[in-house]
Amino acid sequence: MQPSITFTVVAAPNKKLVRKTWAVVLCQIGNRKVHIEASRWPAPPLSLLLGSVFNSVLTQKDYHGKKRYFVSDPKPADSAFFDLSHQLASDFPELRARLGKLVKRNAGKSLLDAAADPVKLKTLLKVSAKRAEKIILSLGGFTLAGVDAAAALNDESIIPVNMCSELKLSDKIEVASNPYHLCVALQSSECHSKLKVLCIADALAKSRGLSPDDPNRLEAHAEFAINRVCQQTGSYWVPPTSVVTEAGKHMQKNWPSDVSTEPAVRTALQGTARIVCEQDGSVSTKKMAETEHRVAVWVTRLASRGPPAPKALALAQHILDGGNTSSPCAEALLHLDQTQQAAVISALSNPVSIITGRAGTGKSSVLAVIEMLVDATASPISDGSVIDTEAKALQRVHEHAAAHHLTLAAPTGKAANRLTQLTGKRASTIHSSLYQQVSPTRIALDETSMLDPLLFRELMDEKGEQLRMLLIVGDDAQLPSVCPGAFLRDLIASGRLPCTALTIIHRTGPGSVIAERASAIARGEDGGIAPTVDGEDAAWTVSVGSVDTSKMRALQRARALHHAKEPFIVLAQTNHTVELLNSELQSFMNPPSPNKREVLASLNNDKGRRVWRENDIVVATKNHYGLGGQRICTNGEKGELISIVGKQITVKFIDGGHTHTFTPGTPDLLHAYALTAHRSQGSEEEHAIAVVDMYEQFQSRESLYTIASRGKASTAIFGEARKLYAALHRTSRDQRQTMLAQRLM
Repeated sequence: MQPSITFTVVAAPNKKLVRKTWAVVLCQIGNRKVHIEASRWPAPPLSLLLGSVFNSVLTQKDYHGKKRYFVSDPKPADSAFFDLSHQLASDFPELRARLGKLVKRNAGKSLLDAAADPVKLKTLLKVSAKRAEKIILSLGGFTLAGVDAAAALNDESIIPVNMCSELKLSDKIEVASNPYHLCVALQSSECHSKLKVLCIADALAKSRGLSPDDPNRLEAHAEFAINRVCQQTGSYWVPPTSVVTEAGKHMQKNWPSDVSTEPAVRTALQGTARIVCEQDGSVSTKKMAETEHRVAVWVTRLASRGPPAPKALALAQHILDGGNTSSPCAEALLHLDQTQQAAVISALSNPVSIITGRAGTGKSSVLAVIEMLVDATASPISDGSVIDTEAKALQRVHEHAAAHHLTLAAPTGKAANRLTQLTGKRASTIHSSLYQQVSPTRIALDETSMLDPLLFRELMDEKGEQLRMLLIVGDDAQLPSVCPGAFLRDLIASGRLPCTALTIIHRTGPGSVIAERASAIARGEDGGIAPTVDGEDAAWTVSVGSVDTSKMRALQRARALHHAKEPFIVLAQTNHTVELLNSELQSFMNPPSPNKREVLASLNNDKGRRVWRENDIVVATKNHYGLGGQRICTNGEKGELISIVGKQITVKFIDGGHTHTFTPGTPDLLHAYALTAHRSQGSEEEHAIAVVDMYEQFQSRESLYTIASRGKASTAIFGEARKLYAALHRTSRDQRQTMLAQRLM
């Protein structure tokens, strides 16, 4: 067994040397300075204080002819002092240098003694009395006993070091007395699954000698089970029976016991600090119940505000009455059908309104006309001061746009880009709108069938105070949000808000077979998926066969359209089928050539390897930003792979024209010859080819309708008959149990 060694951090790593949970750090061992690579530091590597002392086992290895030093899970020499100093450095970055000096002076005991005394802390850190009180307040009732208990977690082999490093000192103190506080402290963590955190909390509780029916354990498992069932069903409220069954599986697996926990779980579901029970017996978490309540409050508040755009409304009515018919606004407004014109008037008359309609009914066209009318009647921007800097002038432009124009947003980057193309005005994702410095007074949300209540609540909590106009646009027959909830469905069902339903389909033209069959699917009629005979109608094809046969026929059709140089989109319901189709489509849409460089790489550690080739069509699965926050690409945006250099591939994105470099195999980038139904939502193409491949229990009418309504000139659907009928007669919207509509009534 190798002896333990003590080393001191003498230089923190830079960003180039940090890779998630490990970093190469310059340390001192005796009189020698060496670079040490740690698999997991007990704090984020970039926040390590100089002078921090660690104990670990040092391993020396040869790496390409050079000596490299490695340690695994280094432990702080003084855990209590380490926790306290790093918590202060995290909350008060301006104190990092002074804390570093204390670390170097080995003044751990002095800081621990002073941390509860503002007079001593003021002297030790050389801060004002007010700042000293603020520091003590941030520690949340600091006690030496509490810090000692929290420090023991650093040496607890049950909790992984990287998980422990994410906990604040106050959370560590709480976890030391209640292991299940770990689930609360890490509920927003992206690095650890909730199930993993719950398992570790169980192991920690077991090591502390707690009972299997401890109330904190029952509450944690019940909350986890509610979240799991809600995610599976898309509901906000679920029956207790399904929660008890789900909780029992994990409780018995993590901590086998002869004691039945089912009665205790049922008792916990009657209501705790984190679980809410309704009168009908259904249960939810406090966070989800509060989200529904806050959404209802915001919608009610906004609906009670005054006219959102009186000047734009007057202009629209003047145009419809026959005046000023030669302006661009007039031409665009008069080009709409009567229902669309009514939607424009409703949106400009009511502070909150809804525009809905099936795919291709011109919802985005209506939105573009509303945006034109609001812009045409907006007050001109002032000239400002002659001494304004460029930054101040740009800030004035943003503030003016937020105050006088219509802000456009959508749940996904693909939908935002599509909205930008249709309106000619830049639209953003709802997530990016949360972090913009200015608050808009008028906002239009497109593709809201994909919007979940939690994201809407976050948007309103951040931007709702100044809002005078909220326009909600979407098709409730399309796929609902990935997260639980049925936001658009509930708003329409409440009857509280003015809602205009567009009925005339303009994408394929009135009376087209695509429009008729897609509408039949949306209504749940069997005629929508009736198999067709070859040559019966080139615009609509439904071919029944096994999954393999369906893939083969879909590829044959894609090959024919490719040779005819017709634009088309290929869709499937599962990622597995999309991967298979992408590989086959790539073989003839972008075949290998001596002039094209290519590289092999696996995806997400899969066993299979994929070919990345120059001229490939790809899609981003994550937002990427450049210097100054400039958006390079958004989730769902397509691009072309333009070059491969070594192990780096460069992609030029179609919408913005920006380029970005990726590593082959990264989950941030996928081939886009075929797409899932979710990724296709909000897009359209001349020809659509779809493979219905999902298991019957996961099929839904919304998924079938989404893929059936993507084509303008033709649509071809391939799949097994039982899966097609399972999809037609199962709606995920009806299975989503929520109470938002009732709260709005």
